[in-house]
Amino acid sequence: MDKNQQLEINEIKLENVTLKVSEGHDPILQSVDYSLPTDEVLLIESSNHQNATTFLKLLAGRAELSGGKVLWNDESVFTNDSLFDPRDSMGCYFESFRAGHKETFESILLKDLGQEEFDFVIDYFDLGDKEKQPLKGMAYSFQKLAYLIKSAACNKQVLVLE
Repeated sequence: MDKNQQLEINEIKLENVTLKVSEGHDPILQSVDYSLPTDEVLLIESSNHQNATTFLKLLAGRAELSGGKVLWNDESVFTNDSLFDPRDSMGCYFESFRAGHKETFESILLKDLGQEEFDFVIDYFDLGDKEKQPLKGMAYSFQKLAYLIKSAACNKQVLVLE
């Protein structure tokens, strides 16, 4: 199986998960066992947005566990030696994403979209004059738009937005 092949996610499970923001603070999660539904829209809400963000990063394999496992189809999101990388089946956007010096709408979107979809997005959002310009020099709202479009338009089964 191709490592980059997107597979259908049938199950997302937390097994005995403990998650701490930092030592000396109470855990966000303590020994949690839970299965997240994969066939419906799920809103994760928290009175502390940083805790919700950390939890979303955990689901995306971008935050470290203090204990336990996060499994997608019984594969850890933290294992790099598997043929199945759960992150290939998800689109992610986090507020901390910032464009690199050479990134453009074109370079970011063409990684996941075909030319036809890319052209549609550029036309739809009226970005023709900006598609080849470096995002780094643009207003943050344009950088954010590029990553949000990338996350939403690439037709992933799981979409994680902060």
